[in-house]
Formats: sequence, structure tokens, C-alpha cells
Amino acid sequence: MRRLLAFALLALPCLVLAAPVSRLNLNSSSDNSRTFAGITPDRPVLQLFMNHVDRATDVSLLFSGAVYASKQDDWLRVRILDGCLNEVFTQQYPLGLTLGPNQRNWFNFPLGVNLTHGSYYYLELSTRYGGWDGSAQLVVNNARYEHGRLFAPGSVQALGFPGKKDDVMFMLNGTVEEAKSWYPTATTNVLCPGRCQVLGTEKQTHGARNQFNVIVQETGTAGATGSFWSDYNSDPALLSLKENVRRVLEEASGPPISGGRQTAPLSQTVPFNSYYGQMNFYVAVENPATDPRAAKGFLYCANIDAQVTVKTGSYGEYGATAYSGDLPRPSGGAPWQHDFSRGILQHELLGHGIGQLTEEYILAGDTGAMVQTTFSPNMDSIGCSSWCGSSLTVNQLITQMAADPNAACWTYDATTCRAREAPGSSPRCLTLSGLSNPGLAWFGGRACAPVTVTNYNIGQSCTGNTGCYIGKTNGGVIVVNAAQPGGDIMGAKGRSTAAAQGFSTAMENHLRDIMDCFFPTTCAAYPEARCLAFQTKWSAGGNREVFATRANACESGWYRRR
Repeated sequence: MRRLLAFALLALPCLVLAAPVSRLNLNSSSDNSRTFAGITPDRPVLQLFMNHVDRATDVSLLFSGAVYASKQDDWLRVRILDGCLNEVFTQQYPLGLTLGPNQRNWFNFPLGVNLTHGSYYYLELSTRYGGWDGSAQLVVNNARYEHGRLFAPGSVQALGFPGKKDDVMFMLNGTVEEAKSWYPTATTNVLCPGRCQVLGTEKQTHGARNQFNVIVQETGTAGATGSFWSDYNSDPALLSLKENVRRVLEEASGPPISGGRQTAPLSQTVPFNSYYGQMNFYVAVENPATDPRAAKGFLYCANIDAQVTVKTGSYGEYGATAYSGDLPRPSGGAPWQHDFSRGILQHELLGHGIGQLTEEYILAGDTGAMVQTTFSPNMDSIGCSSWCGSSLTVNQLITQMAADPNAACWTYDATTCRAREAPGSSPRCLTLSGLSNPGLAWFGGRACAPVTVTNYNIGQSCTGNTGCYIGKTNGGVIVVNAAQPGGDIMGAKGRSTAAAQGFSTAMENHLRDIMDCFFPTTCAAYPEARCLAFQTKWSAGGNREVFATRANACESGWYRRR
């Protein structure tokens, strides 16, 4: 034993241990920067970041004034949390800053905490006064940091612009073994195993963060907090739930109608079938009793681009927000039940949430006519010059509608027309008289039109299977200065059996622009000219700001916003 110990002591000086080196992880560009307030202790801000050091020594944050003398007793609380939101560091610092109006300055705060290189962490920040009423405001910028994002109080699950790519301006300093990479690449978007569960196999081409990543969360009976907690307690691997969601996404339906395309599974819905191979789906699990941010598990998964909200229970309606859509809870029942669920998912998430498309159905109770000046992507002026080479004239349509039970409306004056607007009227009409909009010129000055004018395709030489159907539902009234392309996912089959199966070709092209310009997996083949044209198109109208401001995901060959 003594001889072995002596040998070890003699050999020890021969070992050469590399000294740790200093490295800086920073988001310090002044581009697109602005002040940020409202980070009180009960509403802290979270900044996700990819850690590149073994030991974090200090962090610098950019603050802005003016700071009043009465707020010199302010303080800053810094917490570092791991991907499961467990605290690994906390410290409160005096924040008696002296800053004049609009003056900005960096301030440094010591840390001294060991972290795991190549792992995601949250930097949680709050101040006593939250940046309100003459206290120090935090400065954030937009689309200048690739390795995380800010989660603002009250909008933790926001996926719209600019919130999705806001970031705290920070400089995190530390030490690391020199051989370790400067900017490690995450091998997964799972921050908290068990609470963020991959559906199937996680795609990794060009990095997990650069796939189109979708989080699946529960609403309905889970209430304002929690997600799939009952499922998790009975089956921690969520095997049954995942299989039912997979069937909605991938399992084929019956054959398409004649001349149509298979559209029910998301993996075969044009154009998303071309992108399904780069989509990841993550099921979020959260205990409703321990969900203080009401994030429903959102913070357990990184780099989320879209959201599926599974409604558990019985609902009469479903909805969508930016890059988010509802899904009736899928079960292990007959295929038609999955058809229903994915039909809702297509309409809400793919159409409304991602495409920002509006409804293409007309409700039976829609009464009266109106004009609208703000158009969604699946709206155009009558004639549809955006996707049709020409269209029928009003006289040609009147001839085509000669056998329509409401055809007499074309001949009515305003008084007679108004008397025939209510449901049950025969014939039933739309009053054009009294409305003023250049788009009404197509009607040739007529005072009245049949309510069924919305069921006829007036488009000619249109793109692919796209049509041109006059009218759009809007709050129980029909917009008569616009036309729509006619895709059954957005509801057009209710107007005409000739409507396009799935999305219309014109809207397929629109959705491709969104996927290619907003969510590229790599910037190597980024279609810059096409994306600039798309961005310019929506900048001119100003009616879809998200397209104008987000359709430039790559910049000089690098990711700018995801």
C-alpha cells in the first residue's frame, strides 16, 4: 500500500490540468432596443439562455432612466433556474442607480455559481419598483440573440411578434475549460425531462432549435393551470395520449374526393406535408397546484414556434391565436373521431394560427351587407386579381344565376331589398345601396344582390384550384366588397361543393411563404428575394404587421429571428 501511494505522489506532478479560461455570453446590440417595465417581484421576467461556461462569475445588465431620488432604495433580485425551474442561484442587490432621462448604462452584478456547460438556464429578474414611476427600467432588444428568448410577465406563452424574439440585454461572464466549445449547440429542446415529452423521435437536422417546434398543452378541465396532470399520474410516459395525438397528425383517412387531395392528417395536408419532416411535437406536463406562472408546462420546452391547445371536455366552439390553435381531445375511438379532431386542428392552427387566414364560410344567419377595408390573406377585391387572371362580369353572373331562387333580388330597389334581408325571406337579398367603397364598382351600381351570390365562383384563369367567391362573414353580416379563394379547410365547402379540397392553391403558396421565410431550418438556401417581396407586400397594406416584420428570419446568412 505504501509503495502504491508513493508512486501516485511521484506521478501527480506529471499531470497537466488546463487552466479555465474566461468567456463572455452576451446580447448587447443596441439595434431594436427599448425600455421594459413591469418586473415587480410578483411578475419577474425570465430570459432563457444557452450556458457556455462552467462557472458564471458575474452578469451585466443594461438599465435606463430617469431614476428619481425617491426610488434610490430600489433593488434587483437575480435568480438562475434550471430547465425544471429549480433554483440554482439567488441574490438580491442594491439598485440605487443614478440615471437621467433616457440615459442608459451597464451595471455589473457578481454571481459565483457553477453551471453545466451546454445546458439551458433561465435568468429571472425582478426589481422592487418594477421600472414604474421613475425607477430603473430594464433594456431589451429584439431579434439579436439566437440562443434563447425573453418570457414577459402575463404573456409567458406568447408566440406572436415582437414578443417571441424579445431578449434581455445582458453580458454573462464566466470561466470554462478551454477545450469546450464557445457556443454549444443544444441537442434537444427538452428542458425538463418528464415534463416536456417528445412525441415520436426528436428531429435534429440543422439542430433541434431550428426545427418547427410545436408544444401540445391541455386546456379545458385542466383550468387556468396545469396540463395533462391526470394523464401523467396514471401513465408517466403518456403512451396512450401520445398515440392518439400521433393518429391525428399522421394516420391516413379515407380516400380524398374525386380530383382532390388527402388533407386530413397534418402530415399529408398541403403544403405542411413538405415541412412535416422538420416538425417536432412536445407534450407539456404540469401540476395545476404548482404552476405559479400559469404557463401550463410551456417553460419546460425550448424554442417553441407553435402551440396546440388540447381541449378536454365538451365544447361548442374552438379558436386560435397567433401560431396557436385548439384541438378537441383525441381518443382511441373510431377514425371519424380523429377526422373531426384534425379537421379542427387544420382550421384553427394551420389556417388561423399560422396563416392568419379568416373564415371562408357564410353562416345561415348572416344578414345584411357591409364593406371592409382591412383584408386577410384569403381576401381580395372582387375579381381576385391576386390569384385569378380574370373574372365573370356582373351581367355574366346574373345570367348564370337565372335559376337561383333568389335571382329576383338583382332587380330590386333599396326599399324592396331591405324588406327581403331577414332569414326566411323569399327571395332573400343583400342591400348594396348606401354602401360606399371602390370595390363595389363590380356590381355596376345595382342596389340589391341575392344572398346566394356568395355561392358562385366568378374566377377565371385562377392559380391551380383557386376560385373567387364574393363575400365574407363578419360578425353576422356579409362583407360584399371582397372575395375569397374557396378552400374547404377554412369552411368554403359550405358555400360551394366545388370549393378546393384542403387549402386553395393560392393559400398553399401563402403558407409556404410563411414556413420558408419565418421558420427556415437553415439560412444556407434562404429565399431572400422571395421573402423580401412577401414582406414588402404586407408592409404596403399594413394590415398584417406580423408578416411585414417577421418575414426575414435570416440576415446575411445568419438567423435573425425564430
